[in-house]
Amino acid sequence: MLSNQLWGVPLLLSLSSLVSSLPQTTPPPPPSSTAVTVRNMTVYGTGCPIGAGPISQQTKAGAPVFVFREWGLSLPDEDETPGEADKFCVEQITLGDGPVGMQLRVKSITIGGWAEIDADTKISLSVHTNLGGIAAGSANITVGRDKLKDNIFEETLDTQPDTVWSSCVPASGDVPLLSIRIGAGLVGAKRADGTFSGGKLGGDSTDLAKGLRVNFTPVWQKCATP
Repeated sequence: MLSNQLWGVPLLLSLSSLVSSLPQTTPPPPPSSTAVTVRNMTVYGTGCPIGAGPISQQTKAGAPVFVFREWGLSLPDEDETPGEADKFCVEQITLGDGPVGMQLRVKSITIGGWAEIDADTKISLSVHTNLGGIAAGSANITVGRDKLKDNIFEETLDTQPDTVWSSCVPASGDVPLLSIRIGAGLVGAKRADGTFSGGKLGGDSTDLAKGLRVNFTPVWQKCATP
C-alpha cells in the first residue's frame, strides 16, 4: 500500500542544520549548498495505511517528530495462547539540493509512545536503514514494563554498523534515496500459573497522544578524496 506525503520544511531544517554542525575536521560546504530539500516522501506498511500516514507537528533537537496514528496493537486475553502483535512502516524520502561531495547515514532513531502491558510482556522495537539501495545501519531492542513511566516509553536506537554511508552526492545535488523501516510490536509470555501475558500499544487512530512517535538523526561526512 502506498501513499505520498510531503514533509519539506521540518526535515529541511533538520538536515541543513546537521550539515552546518559538522566537526571541524570535516568542514561544511558553503551555506548555499546546505539547503537540502525534500522532494517527496512515500510511506507504506501496516503501521501507516493509505490515508493514515504519519504527521509531523513538532521537532526535537532540530529533527522532525513523526506521529503514527494507526499503530494500535493488543495481545490476546490471558486464557489464550501467548502471541505477538506487530506493525511496520517504511518511509522512503527523496532529497534534492544536497551538499555536493558529501555522504549521508542515519546515526540513530528514537521511538516512543504509549503502552499498557503486563509484567511479562515486552515491547519490541526495530529499525533498518537503506541508502540508495545500500543496506546500512540497523538496530533492535526490547522494552519491559519497568522502562515505562506513566505508561510512556522512549528509546533511542543507535544504528550499526556505523561505517556504512551513502554514495557521494553528485554535482546534480541528488541525494541517494533514503529508506527507513520502523517496526514496533508486543511479545507475550506464559506465566507460572499457566496464563499468558498481554497488553496494548498505542490507542485509537483519533488519539494523537497515544500515537507512536519517531524521529531520526541524519549525519553527513565529506567523501574521501580519490
